[in-house]
Amino acid sequence: MVLTHFHGDHCGGVPFLLLDAALGARRRTPLAIIGPKDTQLRISAVGEALLPGMHRRPPPFELTYHDHGFHRPFEHRGLTVTSYPARHTDATNPSSVRVEAAGKVVAYTGDSAWTDDMPALARDADLFICESYFFEKPIAFHLNHADIVEHRAKLSPRRMVLTHFSPEMLEHLDQASEPCAYDGLSIVI
Repeated sequence: MVLTHFHGDHCGGVPFLLLDAALGARRRTPLAIIGPKDTQLRISAVGEALLPGMHRRPPPFELTYHDHGFHRPFEHRGLTVTSYPARHTDATNPSSVRVEAAGKVVAYTGDSAWTDDMPALARDADLFICESYFFEKPIAFHLNHADIVEHRAKLSPRRMVLTHFSPEMLEHLDQASEPCAYDGLSIVI
């Protein structure tokens, strides 16, 4: 599992996934959670807030946490994750991520305003998942569609999909410059 930052809409489900893995799915294979600085501390705190006492029952599978810095590829069991700094709420330890596995690359902006690292993040990615929170309205710490159009020539993924839409962006999906994610979308790369 790869995390970009510690806002609830991006990591709040992790404790429930861990609970289901242990009790529902009866997982026995190892699981790694890779994320920004303080990943284990933050996920443990979220787990304790949502499921008090969870820390007293260790999972019946190997669970490891891996924090890593920016611009340095981190390798784990055939997966290479490279994180880039994101411009989002500092307290969330924000990052954008590039994940390589089996000769394929998926990159994701996470929540972030435009950064000078985004061209490297997207370069030759088989799939670049890019936030487009609003259509025209500028908002701190997030990309909007106008930002994407402005910087599109600097981005060189093989395929790009927009996501993370506000109601204002949802009203303009038919005007989007790139394909837009939707519930049930299946992408093969």
